[in-house]
Amino acid sequence: MHSSARRASWQRTDCPTWCVVNHHDDDHIHDHRHQSEFLEIPVLAVTEGHGGHLGGRDNWNATELVICLQLRDGADHTEVYIGDGMEQRIAVDVPSALRLADNLGSLVRALTASWSRETGVTDQSRPGG
Repeated sequence: MHSSARRASWQRTDCPTWCVVNHHDDDHIHDHRHQSEFLEIPVLAVTEGHGGHLGGRDNWNATELVICLQLRDGADHTEVYIGDGMEQRIAVDVPSALRLADNLGSLVRALTASWSRETGVTDQSRPGG
């Protein structure tokens, strides 16, 4: 919401500078939040709960995950949302998101380097690589 716009009747706090939502008095209670612009990231993800292919191979599906900032109106902590908007989601505070990003990058680099040395195969030859 822009600073010159009127606050919705349910809003207890002003919008953070990163909020891009136009709030309205009749917003559903689940929408009483501030949200940033989001990044869409194409990924290959394993389908859960549908069983694997014959021979034990996983089901890989192309999908998109989104990342954005969210803050429930009146809440103390901004959350970083990562999810597909349907079934998969994680929402953590900003310091936790930074720790996850650092550790995820370190872990994936270490494991893929080790895997490549052991097999002689590069990341690009595997799903998601």
